[in-house]
Amino acid sequence: MLLQKWVSVCFLGSVIFCSSALANTIRDIVVYGAQRIDPSTVTAYFPMSVGDEFDEFQLNIAVKRLFDTGLFADVRVREDNGILSVTVEENPSVNEIFLEGNSELADETLMPELMLKPRIVFTPNKAENDARRILNLYQRSGVTQRVSSQKSSNDHKIVLMLFLKYLRETKPISNK
Repeated sequence: MLLQKWVSVCFLGSVIFCSSALANTIRDIVVYGAQRIDPSTVTAYFPMSVGDEFDEFQLNIAVKRLFDTGLFADVRVREDNGILSVTVEENPSVNEIFLEGNSELADETLMPELMLKPRIVFTPNKAENDARRILNLYQRSGVTQRVSSQKSSNDHKIVLMLFLKYLRETKPISNK
């Protein structure tokens, strides 16, 4: 009986020892693909550190957290023997913004209303929001416009052209 308990305790201890030895522990985090953004910024947004244990679920959360910054167009994480390789593709930044066909409202009125500005990270969602914002400003002034955009990219820098086309005059929207 005593021998049986001793064998059980030894077996249980070896199972616990083996499972802790097989746990995924981060030995290092290496960042690839960062060009304008410092790798330490990438690891600062990464919710795990060297020495932490991790699983697939936590890696998925880490990838989502990096995407949520809006800084990256693509994020991939690969693990090899405790070394996490984080590969990022940065979203480009805005170099310049031009408004073409703007006749009713001054550029000086529209530009401060835009989310995108030079040196800000470009995302298509921000460009769509800016186009909607311009449309709303024109509708309030009583003019219907159509806004389209075109971007050109060179060395991870975007030149954004917003084309405004006059459609018709409407009754101004009051703020009452």
